[in-house]
Amino acid sequence: MRNLRDFRSKSPESSQYAEFAQRRWDLLIVGGGLAGGLLALKLREKRPDLRVLLLEKAPTLGGEHTWSFHSSDLDPEQVAWLKPFVKKSWPRVTVQFPDFERTIEGGYHSISSSRFDTLIRARLGQSILVSCPIREVMRDEVVLKDGTRLEASCVIDARGWLPTDETKCAFQKFTGWDVRLSEHHGLKHPVIMDATCSQSDGYRFFYLLPWDNRRVLIEDTRYSDSPSLVEEDEEAALRSYIESKGWRVEEIERREKGVLPIPLFREALIRSPGVAEPPAIGARGGFVHPVTGYSLPRTLRSIDALVENCTKWEVTTVTNQLIDLHQKESAGDGFFLLLNRMLFRAPTPVRRWKVLRRFYSFEQGLIERFYRGALRRSDRVRLLFGRAPGVPILRAFFCILESLTPMAHEPVKALIARESPARLSEKRGSV
Repeated sequence: MRNLRDFRSKSPESSQYAEFAQRRWDLLIVGGGLAGGLLALKLREKRPDLRVLLLEKAPTLGGEHTWSFHSSDLDPEQVAWLKPFVKKSWPRVTVQFPDFERTIEGGYHSISSSRFDTLIRARLGQSILVSCPIREVMRDEVVLKDGTRLEASCVIDARGWLPTDETKCAFQKFTGWDVRLSEHHGLKHPVIMDATCSQSDGYRFFYLLPWDNRRVLIEDTRYSDSPSLVEEDEEAALRSYIESKGWRVEEIERREKGVLPIPLFREALIRSPGVAEPPAIGARGGFVHPVTGYSLPRTLRSIDALVENCTKWEVTTVTNQLIDLHQKESAGDGFFLLLNRMLFRAPTPVRRWKVLRRFYSFEQGLIERFYRGALRRSDRVRLLFGRAPGVPILRAFFCILESLTPMAHEPVKALIARESPARLSEKRGSV
């Protein structure tokens, strides 16, 4: 018996996508962001025999984003491969806290979405469809908004974060401006955390990337309990920070904003590809550092491994490959989830910065391994135990208990809720 889809037109007669619907594709990649674009490019370089089509609903690839990474996050060959996409590199970065400042040596690199769009378009040419709204994504077929049906041996979903259980998450949210200033800003290299600002709405810091003497990206970032972003308030906060630096803005050249879930429990992690959904990569597939929200290192490592090892580009093989890669990348994430709970649930919100200040006092090797997601056992011991100002012992114990006893999530949450500020001030200690 023929499948029902065989009796339906693959494309409305008037569709602008009719030409694409007449072809049988080896691979359809849905989502032209970081993950989708890099996967399509890798396949063009390594598997030019495959018929690959990249689909993006927006008119440009990459959205309005800036992706950054440390040289130590990746292998040297991977850093070199990304070099054409990098808008700016620096030899060091700085972190700033009310009572502490540190410069960390080592390459730091940033990719702009505009540069990403230009290069991917130039290299993929006619293998991209932009301004292409999508109605439905299946494992071997994509239905466009106008009813056009595109078929493939495999569909890979690269559309970014899936909605998740907000009760099991905290949030990293940011509002940023690329600005041109009237005078030299005085920054020599990036400030990846300026936490000398007022600590409102959780742990708050400003992120600064100096593109040249007068152009700089300024982002107001919060590690917050709430996903809400009030645009007027965020822009007012950016203006206030700029004024505090004595800078005068000539032009806001670009705006970006976003909200990323920070998982506190395994239930909130984006799951590896399942049997009912298309295989997924990038943030969609959970290839994201649970604490920092950085997606580029895990995404590129998974793409490299997939392209290198996948011998048959059909849905079952690709799904199994990505499940294995996800499990490998997330093997140590239980500890990172504990650190997230220690950050969001142990100290009061205005004291969260003290946890980050302590982290950046460790030696550079530990910091690098943390960002790469490759902590040693000794690193974990040092991060978990020792003097942590502002972290009450009882709350820290509750966070550890939740790791050992998953069934205790709700009882522990209730115990934490009963800890009033007055009682906490009496019991405050360190672990």
